[in-house]
Amino acid sequence: MDFQLTAENPNTKRAMAVKVAMIGHGFVGSVHASQLVSEKWVELVAVFGTERDKTVEFASAYGIKNASKSLEEAVSLADAVIVCSPSPVHYRQARECLELGVHTLVEMPPCETMKAFTASARCCDSARLVA
Repeated sequence: MDFQLTAENPNTKRAMAVKVAMIGHGFVGSVHASQLVSEKWVELVAVFGTERDKTVEFASAYGIKNASKSLEEAVSLADAVIVCSPSPVHYRQARECLELGVHTLVEMPPCETMKAFTASARCCDSARLVA
């Protein structure tokens, strides 16, 4: 199945779009989502956050079909994730995404210690993933 981008339908996504899940729905998440929603090669497929009402509101604002109830659910729908949750949970959530086998972009700071950074790098290497 191959979709063509046309002037009549500029929002049509290509069949090979990268499916991206957002982990977090605050200001930084909105910066990423507002850019990605206009990219033809990206499909925002899910958002997960710990505050359910805000997660649903964020999904609605950016046309994301799945306001996931768990990080695992969001990751299961995606080729890649962007972790843009509060900084203290970046490492834990990024590590979980990597262990679930998905490429992961982590907002700064990615972790709070060098030990955590080294553990993340090892996880990426062993799973052959990009973080």
